Amino acid sequence: YEILPVDPQMTTAAVNESVRHLYPLVSRQVRHESFVSGSPVIAPDFEDWTNSTTARQYSASGLTLSRQASAIRGTYFLRVDSGATGYVGLSTAHRYELASLAGKAVTIYAMVKTSTASSVRLRALDSAVTSNGSYHSGGGNYELLSVAHTFTGMSTAKQDSFDVRFMVDASGQADIEWWWIETGEAMTELLLPRTIVR
Repeated sequence: YEILPVDPQMTTAAVNESVRHLYPLVSRQVRHESFVSGSPVIAPDFEDWTNSTTARQYSASGLTLSRQASAIRGTYFLRVDSGATGYVGLSTAHRYELASLAGKAVTIYAMVKTSTASSVRLRALDSAVTSNGSYHSGGGNYELLSVAHTFTGMSTAKQDSFDVRFMVDASGQADIEWWWIETGEAMTELLLPRTIVR
């Protein structure tokens, strides 16, 4: 399933409402919510800003950030300008949100645009393991970047060491639209009646 910034109670209510509309074809509502929780993805669409150069929940090292309008989806996107190298990652206070991913294998995706080849990639890390994705190929077009990572279990990793970073390894400019995390675990199941299961 995809981990999205949606209130889990709203998700459960929406699924249950759908089940009610599909009765009697589907009749089992969501009762077990062990995988329904708050999202560890913080402001993935970069809509929340303190001012035009400070994105809430994020911190930068070696980069200049700016809020830009006319995003593909939403109102704003994040633009980074780099004179050399640097990164944008979650602020230390918000890295704790990723703790629910401890011990899990995930794939992180992001829509990124840059004209400079081999300059921007995704990185996922914790205190034990660092994983790097492939670089953007350049050309000034949006590309879907990704990185696969298994976060270390909490017994060996510090919670504030979990991070997702947009690495900029060459001078230039990059636009980051949004990012998300996918993992293969099931959130819930609906029991379909035997009459429609063939």
